[in-house]
Amino acid sequence: MPTPFVTCHYLNKFLNPSKLVEVKYCNKPADMSFKDFNKKHRLPDKKGIKIQGEIRPMVKKDLSIVFKLWNKQQEKYKLRYKMSQEELMHWLLPKENVVWTWVIENMVDGKI
Repeated sequence: MPTPFVTCHYLNKFLNPSKLVEVKYCNKPADMSFKDFNKKHRLPDKKGIKIQGEIRPMVKKDLSIVFKLWNKQQEKYKLRYKMSQEELMHWLLPKENVVWTWVIENMVDGKI
């Protein structure tokens, strides 16, 4: 089997870019000011985000729907992670100060 078998890319959205540079989580380019660095990594304005529905924390009753959505998303890949509903519950169900999972519930039909 050729190597590497799998590559992984992570996408992080910095909430506090200056602090992340301070604790050496990331580096600010030498030719960039902190003002420009913060501007580059700032979060989008709330007015620019169009969400139709109600955002709420995920609850246990959402698990079957979230599980279906998870499997539908995984079908797009040749190599995918098979996860049982119990495993998904373990990884995604909110846990105080550890895991925050949100769902968007459609206001019209109540679908997630």
